[in-house]
Amino acid sequence: MLSVLLYNSYHLFLGIGVVNLSIYDFKNGNLAIREGKGQAARDIPINKTLSLALDEWLIERNKKKPKTNFLIVSQKGGKLTASGIYSLFENIADQTNIVNITPHTLRHTFAHDLIDKGFPITFVAALLGHNDLDTTRIYIAPKKQNLKEAVESLSDE
Repeated sequence: MLSVLLYNSYHLFLGIGVVNLSIYDFKNGNLAIREGKGQAARDIPINKTLSLALDEWLIERNKKKPKTNFLIVSQKGGKLTASGIYSLFENIADQTNIVNITPHTLRHTFAHDLIDKGFPITFVAALLGHNDLDTTRIYIAPKKQNLKEAVESLSDE
């Protein structure tokens, strides 16, 4: 369940960081970003999968009787540190055999997945908190396999 939460929490991992999110930042189907890129406050919609995962997570979180209002808490119930987040990712990588998974790779995957589904780069930029589309283009550069598939699509064979 935490992996669903992490994947669908794409926009939490850079700029504001998941360690700074409060249980009160999720309201009415949106995530309130209080200090994102450029310190700009904004609301970002969350999808149904993330909403359900958050509901389940909050039940599990509250069983720990946390001493803080932060969304993700340490095993002792306090604020989870950035190194704690990376430790979570190491555990997920070990359990799933996914190599090189980091918060940043999830951000790239999110951007790439949206572009693959046909959403405009301007949407992706807004969700990532980018003011400059060139910054977003870095996240969605085609992979060698994508380029090969594009060229092969022209083949008669």
